[in-house]
Amino acid sequence: MKKTFMVAICVIAVCGLVIRCGGVKLPSPRSYVPSRLEGPATSDLLSAEYAELAPSIDGVVGDLEDAWLDALETELIATGEDEEVKITAKATYDDHNVYLLFTWEDESENLAGKMWEMKERRGELAWGFGSRLPNEDMLSIGFESTPIEGFEAEGCNKLCHSGPNYMAAMKMGELLDVWTWRAYETYLTSSACNHIVGPLGEGINPDAQEFDTTSGLIYLPGTLYPNKKNVGSPLYVPAGPPQQIGNKDIMMPVPDDLSALPPETKAPYYIQLPGKADIKCMASYNEDDKIWTVEMKRSLVTENNMQVQFAHNPEEDAYYLFHLSVFDDSSGEDHVYTEMPTTLEFVGK
Repeated sequence: MKKTFMVAICVIAVCGLVIRCGGVKLPSPRSYVPSRLEGPATSDLLSAEYAELAPSIDGVVGDLEDAWLDALETELIATGEDEEVKITAKATYDDHNVYLLFTWEDESENLAGKMWEMKERRGELAWGFGSRLPNEDMLSIGFESTPIEGFEAEGCNKLCHSGPNYMAAMKMGELLDVWTWRAYETYLTSSACNHIVGPLGEGINPDAQEFDTTSGLIYLPGTLYPNKKNVGSPLYVPAGPPQQIGNKDIMMPVPDDLSALPPETKAPYYIQLPGKADIKCMASYNEDDKIWTVEMKRSLVTENNMQVQFAHNPEEDAYYLFHLSVFDDSSGEDHVYTEMPTTLEFVGK
């Protein structure tokens, strides 16, 4: 249905307060906030209809899961320089959560999970990890939390693949809510990584969740951030036995003198921030069909105003934009992505 007013300016102002002042109380789910779009803004439309019975988030689509069997299917095309990947997407929602399903063909299952390892090289101690350490299969979607100039036409190109900075918004108040499934780490945590792309800040402090200086990133509670001081060293090492996913409470900074560490010390590549992750996520790989299946679930409304809020009146249609990327045993800018965003449509009950 058509909306009679817009709240873009108010949202930008509120998000500015969140960044600087530590948070603003969200509207309750009963005080609805219409989505800023009056209709589908892009040609790719993913429709989510109301589900009486929610799907199970286990990475497997069961024969009796009516929510997925009845959901409308959309094919999205992600492209790169010499590659094209077709992703089948479905969405549904209930009174509390939104649910997303993605499937695509992949010739092999690629997991990361490697660790930093201290070794002696040419008589000196150094960290070895191999060039493939961060590489794995991944799927990432980025929702426009607040209006981003040019996002409707260019999607993530506007923030991730253009301009002088990598993964940074150009203007104050522009925020992108990124949900990332990682083949190995999501298996261990049962949650998607979640970070916000915004304007540049003055420094990085994962505990305080401030923006990076070269990338406008905020890592949210329960998510993972790279345990990387630079390309040749981790930030932290476990104070006890090795950890596949780092817990900063039982880790210590890497000393300047590596000889102070036990021989062949290992450190995880990712550290999980304290707190509960907002996005439940599970996946499975079918060896016979060579297909990944990824399921995601998140509350319609969260306590963090920097995240996308699906706070519209459920009796009405509502529209939100997201961008999609797929990584095949890769990381960083080495991935395929949709040329323009997809419109997620909530079909009114």
